Amino acid sequence: MLDSEYVPENDIVFCLHGAEEWGAIYTQFDWTIGAWRMINEARPEWAGKTLAFINFELPAYEFDTYTSVYSAPELYSLIDIFVNKGFAPEPVGCFPDGVLTEGYQTYTYSDDFSYYVAGVPSTVNGFLLQRDMETVFPFYYDYYHTNFDTPETYNENVANFNIQFYGTFAIFIDQLPAHFLDYTSQYDRLTEALDEEICKAAGADVEAYKEAVEKLGEAAVAAKDKVIDLNIRYVEAVKSGADQSEIDAIRAEARALNKENLKIFKFVQDTLLGLMYETPVVPHESPQKNIALMEAVIAALEEGDVVTAADEYAWAINEYFEWYEMYFSPEVMEIHYDMFYGEDNQDNLFWGTGKSFVPAKVSEATRSLFERYEEEGGDFSKEIEIYRKAIEEQRAVLKELMAKETEDILKLVDMLK
Repeated sequence: MLDSEYVPENDIVFCLHGAEEWGAIYTQFDWTIGAWRMINEARPEWAGKTLAFINFELPAYEFDTYTSVYSAPELYSLIDIFVNKGFAPEPVGCFPDGVLTEGYQTYTYSDDFSYYVAGVPSTVNGFLLQRDMETVFPFYYDYYHTNFDTPETYNENVANFNIQFYGTFAIFIDQLPAHFLDYTSQYDRLTEALDEEICKAAGADVEAYKEAVEKLGEAAVAAKDKVIDLNIRYVEAVKSGADQSEIDAIRAEARALNKENLKIFKFVQDTLLGLMYETPVVPHESPQKNIALMEAVIAALEEGDVVTAADEYAWAINEYFEWYEMYFSPEVMEIHYDMFYGEDNQDNLFWGTGKSFVPAKVSEATRSLFERYEEEGGDFSKEIEIYRKAIEEQRAVLKELMAKETEDILKLVDMLK
């Protein structure tokens, strides 16, 4: 970028973070600490002013025949336009199937998440999950964190493409006066996060939630159109050779709009982004998922099928925490949970601060299923009762979270007007 003598409209800062996979002890969130400290301690003023944080993870490895961009949902539309409207460079000598643009939410395994959760729109090259966003690439079995890692994984064509692609993307963002943050993606996300049957059974006001989300959809479209209109006016002014004062006025209008949209972006991440252990979720999805799993466990146990109950459902409760309950002692698990929920450890959660979920209290039942795994046709009434009690507790959490989210969605609607 320096060699090209490009003069940016905005400051472009290059960051090299330390402590990507270490940097803290006695915490469940002990990675991306350097990035967290940068945005929260060294440069907290960047939140609310930064248009985008563009991150690289393993940028010289060809994971598959395609690549993608993980990002905050609000950047999905911008990425789609950049890739599919002729602005982005094409891969040469790599990724023959090109760049996927269906929209892939950034995960917690890279430094961009620390910025994202702090309120900075963020991206990273698609380095972790395959297109189903559930299965990791084979690289993580064959090479990563093993003694089979080798310099031969370096692919110069991939490195060159990523430099060109993301460098051009930075310039693309820099040249647009109004930053294209599209909140219709949140409408999609919040709609997809709702399991009406489970939420109604919990006593949540599902209709109020749905009405709020519909209002968000309308407000988000209007806000999106405002950004598009401003950028079109700017392009037309430049193309027509308009007076510099007119161009400057449009950019000033865009700066004011960007300030408001970045404020809104932070509000969304503060209120509608939660974590189920390390998985980004809409907050109510955590108890909703637990309830679905526990209902499935009960159904299997009522048939005396402990194998299905344990292997298909029980281990996945609490975002797979129960798998640990099966294989580690209660003493170890007590430490495990204290790192999350201990009163004296709440200032040691970094990017997980204020984002943790309420776990279902089923460890006794989990251990019992593991111990009774070989039984056939046994009486599992004791375990079923534990799961039923936990379901009621999770329903109370779900109802409360749904009410809070509905309130926050309506606040978001007002902010977008």
